[in-house]
Amino acid sequence: MAPDPSDPEGETRWGYSNTNYLLAEMIIEKITGRSLAEEIDDRIIAPLGLRHTIVAGSSAYVPRPRATAYTQFPAHKKLTDTSVFVPMPDAPLISTTTDVNTFFRALLGGRLLRPAQLARMKETVEAKDKWDVEPGARYGLGIYWRPVDGCDDGIWYHGGTMPGFISEAGATPDGRRAVATSTTTWRPGQEQQDRQDRATAQLVGHALCGTK
Repeated sequence: MAPDPSDPEGETRWGYSNTNYLLAEMIIEKITGRSLAEEIDDRIIAPLGLRHTIVAGSSAYVPRPRATAYTQFPAHKKLTDTSVFVPMPDAPLISTTTDVNTFFRALLGGRLLRPAQLARMKETVEAKDKWDVEPGARYGLGIYWRPVDGCDDGIWYHGGTMPGFISEAGATPDGRRAVATSTTTWRPGQEQQDRQDRATAQLVGHALCGTK
């Protein structure tokens, strides 16, 4: 759905699109004169000591040691090994759950961004038109928020999906608690996958807020 051309800055509708990340990459490289991978490494990976996180770039493989990823394609009963990495144009990251937890605690705890920048990131709009978001979810600048029983201020979270790899991570608003999950079986378009995604979201909420 295209923005209202008469008032693009006043647009409040939400729609997830990786195109926005491609534009952000172009802006970063234009302003800094450096690649996005270099900026991520210098500003995030190195300062936080994320020793098991890399920018994949054009590499077609996930470095070892790694988990084995499986995909059950529609109309197929057998699982297919899809561990070969499918490179994306927007500088994808390969990481571990431990490093992802470190990142979320640093981000929400105010160690990565100035207060005004973090506050801008947390300005949200309704995200009810995305199929995989939780009830009541809202989206800011690169991060979701949703209410969870047991956490008065809800949680901030995000996830990602590649063939056979599904991640879901979140943190409390103060960054004191964070949890990251990784599952290695993906069943696109199947009810079993929907159940798995719901269970993972519930697990994240329970770990952060003590809810079932």
